[in-house]
Amino acid sequence: MSYLSIPRLHFAGNFQADPSTVNNNDENWDPNTQLSNDPNAAGWVYWNPNGTHNWKLANCTVRGAANDQGQFTAPGADPVIGAQVLSSGRYPAKLVDLDPDNQGVSQIWGLEVQVSIPDPADATKVLASVTATMPPTAFADLWNRANNVVRPGMGSMSAAFQAVLQNVVWVNPAASPLLTALQKISASSLSIRFIVDSYQAGSNQANFTFGRVVGTIGPALSGEAPRSAPRRMAQQAFWNLPPPPAVPPNPPPLGGAPSILSLYGSAPFMWDIKRRVLVLDLGNCVPTTQVPPSGGFTIPQAGWPIADTTFQLSIPGPSVSPGPSLMALKSGREMADMLGAPTVLGTIDFTLDTYLNFAGIVEVPVSSALAPLLLKQPLTLTNTTDTANPVTAVKEDGQGRYVDVDVPFFRLNPLDKGPVTLWATRFGQPWKKASLAVALTPAGPASNGGPWQNGYPEKALTLSKSTLTTGKDGTAVLTLPASDPGTPRTYLTDQPPQPGPDGQVYQVTGPWAAWGQLFLFSGAPINVLVFSSYPMPAQPNWDQHAGPILSNYARMYPYMKGIIDLGDYDTVVANASDIEYVLTLPPEDPHHMPIVRDLSADKLAMLTQWFKTGMPKSPGPAALA
Repeated sequence: MSYLSIPRLHFAGNFQADPSTVNNNDENWDPNTQLSNDPNAAGWVYWNPNGTHNWKLANCTVRGAANDQGQFTAPGADPVIGAQVLSSGRYPAKLVDLDPDNQGVSQIWGLEVQVSIPDPADATKVLASVTATMPPTAFADLWNRANNVVRPGMGSMSAAFQAVLQNVVWVNPAASPLLTALQKISASSLSIRFIVDSYQAGSNQANFTFGRVVGTIGPALSGEAPRSAPRRMAQQAFWNLPPPPAVPPNPPPLGGAPSILSLYGSAPFMWDIKRRVLVLDLGNCVPTTQVPPSGGFTIPQAGWPIADTTFQLSIPGPSVSPGPSLMALKSGREMADMLGAPTVLGTIDFTLDTYLNFAGIVEVPVSSALAPLLLKQPLTLTNTTDTANPVTAVKEDGQGRYVDVDVPFFRLNPLDKGPVTLWATRFGQPWKKASLAVALTPAGPASNGGPWQNGYPEKALTLSKSTLTTGKDGTAVLTLPASDPGTPRTYLTDQPPQPGPDGQVYQVTGPWAAWGQLFLFSGAPINVLVFSSYPMPAQPNWDQHAGPILSNYARMYPYMKGIIDLGDYDTVVANASDIEYVLTLPPEDPHHMPIVRDLSADKLAMLTQWFKTGMPKSPGPAALA
């Protein structure tokens, strides 16, 4: 991804994520379940039931930059240093899960980002700016970042959002040398990656729903995957771990069991052949230190501290694919000797300033003599802070293989065909004729505790192929045809049976997911919600059709009641035009309703028909006949 290219700017500050949590509990979809603030009750509403689902940047400024020559820009050399980085849309962006049974690909919808340089003569005016919109984007590389966690949960975790920004609008870029250079190389689109951590989920804290964010904005170049770097080093424990546990909906009591996840996160990187430098993103790789203050456990607004760390970047010996004779050796020392000593490319001193001023991005020059080896051998990052006890932090796949998908989540209606592109590289170059097997994850118990299976019935989501072969550019397209799953998520013990969440969730994966994929936490790189069909009634009415759907939103998102009670017929009729308007906005619009984007096309068509026919409350004579 081109955000590692030059020119680029880096920002730091805070973010706010304010999701409602009532719908996170499968039990709460049963209308017969009593909602409760009691953590021990079946209808527990979790830690933020009145959340707005808003997501926004807060108090973010440009802290550092690299110009079009790759030189790090000093404060004062360019007015972009110190510029504000804002969520600038008319309405706040929204943070939503794919489904209560798949909370591992949480997405931001409708985010508009603006870099704004204030006028030095009048701070209320803008000297220069660039504004762009981010497409719906899910987090990646979620991991438990705090290395001595005593209270595991959202506050100890970290994740990254990465996308190509569109609809770019420039205002007076000539005022900034960096903006001028950035517009010249990438006028119509930009790339962005930002890292979020140190999230405060404690409702009794002043920084409740806020966390720390650092990020980078750079050019978006053609022919590159939209949401990943061409190479990456992944966690050492990646392939040895069981499926990761779900993030606790509420932080467990002090003294909870520590996480078993890796001590380091993944590290995307690229080889800048023109400048002969390796550009590494260690922002979501280096762990933080979670230390409860003496006054009691909380999460500092400035974020958890990062210890000064020295890393060594190296390439293994001349062979990473030992022949049969070497494979027969029993001594790891003999194997290492025959493979040859690693080649050290350089050392990296990583500090909190590196993180805040450059979003954790560092550059390592590579000599012309070593460049050919770099293009054929995997990289390893070793923590050498304690010289007597070096620790391998992350390393690249031994064959340099990496595969990512352009879209990791889909909401499909029956007869939809979701296209997803797989991008394959080897040592950063397009991997042509790569054979990539794909398969549905087998059906299994609901991931969030519902009394049903996810991934069933299997026939509701099919794959266009079971094996893909990449083209010259290293890409291949998989199509996901959807059909009606029926109503597999139903509370059968209720009389009459009550529907749970609409449709069914599915996952698609393959062996290539073990080469360092972005969505370890969700369990699969491709995640799909297939909606159920909903036959159009002859005469839609409130009691049988519109009411149960809209009342469910009133129940599951209590914040809305302060604006409009969707569960009350008279209120809905009085506000019909406004409700119909937001229901029919494009899903990408931040003002689209429902916020969670879980209204199927069939149900929307029924509601539209109900509005059109006068919004009857009860069945008419024809419906009762």
